[in-house]
Amino acid sequence: MKRLWPRRQLEHELDKELRFHLERQVEDLIAKGIEPQQARRQAKLTFGGEDQIKEACRDERGLRWMEDFVRDLVHGARLLRRSPLFTVVAVASLALGIGANTAIFSLIDSVMLRSMPVKEPDKLVEFIKRFPPYKRGSLSHPLFEQIRTESHSFAAMFAHSSVNRTEISFGSGEEPVETALASADYYSTLGMPAFLGRTFGAEEERSAVAVISYAYWQRRFASDPRAIGKTFRLNETVFTIIGVTPRGYFGPVPGRAPDMTFPMKMDAEVRGEKSVLTRPGYNWLSVMARLKPGVSREQAQEEVSGIFRRGLEQEASQVELRHKKSILNQSMELRPAGNGFVDLSERFAEPLLALMGVVAVVLLIACSNLANLLLARATARRREISVRLAIGAGQMRIIRQLAAESLLLA
Repeated sequence: MKRLWPRRQLEHELDKELRFHLERQVEDLIAKGIEPQQARRQAKLTFGGEDQIKEACRDERGLRWMEDFVRDLVHGARLLRRSPLFTVVAVASLALGIGANTAIFSLIDSVMLRSMPVKEPDKLVEFIKRFPPYKRGSLSHPLFEQIRTESHSFAAMFAHSSVNRTEISFGSGEEPVETALASADYYSTLGMPAFLGRTFGAEEERSAVAVISYAYWQRRFASDPRAIGKTFRLNETVFTIIGVTPRGYFGPVPGRAPDMTFPMKMDAEVRGEKSVLTRPGYNWLSVMARLKPGVSREQAQEEVSGIFRRGLEQEASQVELRHKKSILNQSMELRPAGNGFVDLSERFAEPLLALMGVVAVVLLIACSNLANLLLARATARRREISVRLAIGAGQMRIIRQLAAESLLLA
């Protein structure tokens, strides 16, 4: 670090060092009886070129490449300033290509790649009901209760449902919010303590309470801790805010971050309709569970499949023969859920990857156009490069200079 700064002091010390050695040689020659003027001339001839020695000393510092790189960047900046049209075209081409790729990759990351910021996301699994000819389906609340009661492979399990946009009132006028319903073990299964206040559990699953997101707390209450305990009206029911989720938590559904989450058993009050909790044919829930230590997903899959098959056989025994086949064709699948519920990623995976391929081609075209521009520019600089080669610059030195200029553009 000392060699990097201050450069002027280093050069002064180098000059002083070289003068010292030259003077010692002059003194030695004078001591041998040579005239001072002749002694100085002979010492300089013996000593060699001062500039060459300085260059060798600078090389020995080990940071010559960095000095050259900075010098190349400065030279490149001057060239770009002298040709503004070229600079604008080059930067705009790269900016459009990189910007499109960044935007699409950000979408893919949020929908398909990003793990939920929860405790041990690799231990989470999602329940997916398959029934031909449809790809996948949700679960009913009675089926969720049956699996939760009869299974032994899971440390905890919860059900979740997005209710979408709802109008609430804090006393003066209504405002839209994104809402969701979750069963009592929702926060404990994810290992998600409240940032402020508390979350609801089994003791409050029939209480008119709500947990708000960190983003909504900032937006609506300006991060005021007194938001805890405030009440609002939703479909003729007065709810109380009891907690705020941690910052950065975006919920189990990728791309959708609810402003408020309510207990599952308050579905009638939140939805403003008759409760659907007891309807076995009403499939509306996404279900996630945390595996017990030592239990693999394959072991849990085998147990859940057996429970689900028994339930299907019981349901099929109560319907007409023509409906039995469609019921018995259903199956239950467990999938890793560290990224959240995979419905969105499964539905949009192919379009998003295709779109990513398209914008990657756009970036490739932009880079090709820029390469052609640089080649044309290099042709116009043949005289400059020839002069550099003539005064001793090697091919690698020229390549490093051009690479530094390209890096400056990027």
